[in-house]
Amino acid sequence: MGSFHVFGAFQKPLSSVWVHVERIERKESESGQLEGSMDMCVYDDEGRALVQVLGMEGGFFKQKVKQCVSTDCWIELPQAPPLDSSVEKIRPADIHELHEAVLQRMDRQAPLCVVVKDEELAAYVRTLRSEYPMWKVTCVVCDHNPSGSPCDGEAEEWKECNGTWSVRRLHNVTLPPLVGALSMSERGMLSNLRVLEAQHTAPSHNTMEVRICAVGLNFRDVLNVIGMYPGDIGAPGCDCAGMVTTLGDGVSGFAGGDYVFGFGTESFSGYTLVNPSLMRKMPPDWSFAR
Repeated sequence: MGSFHVFGAFQKPLSSVWVHVERIERKESESGQLEGSMDMCVYDDEGRALVQVLGMEGGFFKQKVKQCVSTDCWIELPQAPPLDSSVEKIRPADIHELHEAVLQRMDRQAPLCVVVKDEELAAYVRTLRSEYPMWKVTCVVCDHNPSGSPCDGEAEEWKECNGTWSVRRLHNVTLPPLVGALSMSERGMLSNLRVLEAQHTAPSHNTMEVRICAVGLNFRDVLNVIGMYPGDIGAPGCDCAGMVTTLGDGVSGFAGGDYVFGFGTESFSGYTLVNPSLMRKMPPDWSFAR
């Protein structure tokens, strides 16, 4: 396997997420199996660090990587792509119409062009493409109905605004070393989520700071963000795993550098303060993701 130039990127609904790989290495276990681990960091679309993941395990790593950064973004084209008027087009007004259109075409494998009015609905089309890989699904974001489906190359996502066409491509970027935390301005929409720069907060009595290495995304968090969970349960993020960095007065049973897992608050961040009684030391054969 050759060295990585771009490890990869993936799109969260309504916002870009960048994957920054800091280290990839391989080792041979006592049983003779090849094992690998990776250090990486996840950033938002403004280059702010969200979560650092240390020691991610896998059996396919081989080369060491110092830095690989990429994101998917809109690249403006010098001219409009050719349009194929023979491809079936649908223009759903919302997610419900999109769902109905999909159900009606479950037994087909013909190319399909989905025209949407904004990128929020385009995120659902992206999910549709991943769940039905046998389909050739093209998504076009524009405020009108184009005469055909773009058919230039292998691109699957297009955008047209005032006659100017853009295509979504991977793009290499340089990221600043920032500590970030997921924040929501108000409940109601996923698009209210932002990753903002955060500061370290010294732990108070009977608390400790943990560097987040893995965090669970639960349906409770989604309901919390869109305002459908009863009561105010604070910021999203609960179960997590990471490394103890700083101990507050009165904390016993833990030391700096301990790998721990358990329950915290606001764990969608680079660092968080936790109650030691809700954390446990990780068994030596466990990974953070486990």
